[in-house]
Amino acid sequence: NITAGEITYEAPDGNQSTSPFPIIGRFAAAYFFGFDTNIPKAGKGPIDFVLNLEYQNTFNTEFRNSFIVGFESVLWKVLALRLGYFTQSIDDLGNEENKSRITDFTYGFGAIVPLNILTNDKVPLSIHFDYVSLKQPPYTESGRRYPNMRTFTLRVAWTLSNN
Repeated sequence: NITAGEITYEAPDGNQSTSPFPIIGRFAAAYFFGFDTNIPKAGKGPIDFVLNLEYQNTFNTEFRNSFIVGFESVLWKVLALRLGYFTQSIDDLGNEENKSRITDFTYGFGAIVPLNILTNDKVPLSIHFDYVSLKQPPYTESGRRYPNMRTFTLRVAWTLSNN
């Protein structure tokens, strides 16, 4: 995934200036694996794992380059647990008080209602609820930490028949 573009500004006096958007290359790999597990008094069901690695390079600047690692586990196609880590270079504006890199962990969970499985494919939908929490790291060495950024997502996915 590579993006590029520019924006042109025009002042009231008619002068124009153009600034390039960042040219970003995003390189990623994912590894999927799973197996069946037996939960006492619940029976046998699948547990799936996904490991994601992503490197993001801003080609036309030395800042905003990042590396992201994510891990997700889905139990019985109903409950998802997520852990992640990211690190990103930032512009410290030449100020010793500012950080030149932000680094942090993320976490989240999800719940899935597989209507397609519950209705034997009569309703080919699944409903996904996801939550992610990401700390807001300070940009200055002496700055205070802001509350976590939280995102909630509700998706309805059309699923193909297993037959």
